[in-house]
Amino acid sequence: LPTPVTTMTVTLGSLAAAMRVPKYASSISWHHPLLRSGRFHETKRTPSSSSSRRTEVDSGYTAGEFRGSVDVIVDYRATVMRCVVCREHGSVDYLVIEDRPEPICEPHQVVVDIAYAAVNFPDVLIIENKYQVSVPAPFVPGSEFSGVVSRLGDSVENIRLADHVSGATMNGAFAEKIVVDASTLRVLDPSIALDKAAAFWVAHATAYQALRSVAEVLPGEKVLILGAAGGVGLAAVEIAALRGAEVIAAASSDDKLAVCIQRGARHTVNYLTSDLRDSLRLISAHGVDVVID
Repeated sequence: LPTPVTTMTVTLGSLAAAMRVPKYASSISWHHPLLRSGRFHETKRTPSSSSSRRTEVDSGYTAGEFRGSVDVIVDYRATVMRCVVCREHGSVDYLVIEDRPEPICEPHQVVVDIAYAAVNFPDVLIIENKYQVSVPAPFVPGSEFSGVVSRLGDSVENIRLADHVSGATMNGAFAEKIVVDASTLRVLDPSIALDKAAAFWVAHATAYQALRSVAEVLPGEKVLILGAAGGVGLAAVEIAALRGAEVIAAASSDDKLAVCIQRGARHTVNYLTSDLRDSLRLISAHGVDVVID
């Protein structure tokens, strides 16, 4: 960040003036030796470069009442957020917590105060640089979150301040705030718990796509789900059962399989203590219709 406090000069020739202030300024106050001190009311914010933004301000005076220059004091304090940072690809043990500047909205974007961020297996792969898309380091990991809208871009119409939302992104969710395109967010009913909303979309959308759009599972079909106790696995158990399928859950422990039964599995196979093929023949002599691997 630049120095904590900096002073600039702006000329006010009418009711509204325009000036450029550093991008991460949190507040703007002004004073003039012949006038009382006061505060500008920010009416519009537009990012204009990597180091500054253009801000239209209302001086609080009617046109003609004030001419001349005022000192504008830009305060950088309280403009940082905590976040998890991957400085270089490798083990998750090397992640660090840092302070970074709070995000600034483009006109089509929204800033969300993050309440919860889910941990998905692709997050680990991205940190280790083993995912099919590489994210250059340093970066803030985390792909799924929920929270409360704290700032809106000028052109956002379908979301309001204080809305509860959930969303998914390539990275950036392991932080106190995130800026995303408004179109990528889902507005939540207030009755939906934010912790559950944060961990819902990625796993369930993946399972839903596989079962409905790819496999087109029908009621009565037998569906075998391998790794059934993981995030996508449990989502697949739930969705397949809701679609009327006969679910066979395979996992590596009896405790995991007990959870699968609670979520809707009719049969279970512990593939560490029994042979998977032999167990499947006992459950269904004619095989299964769909396998989720």
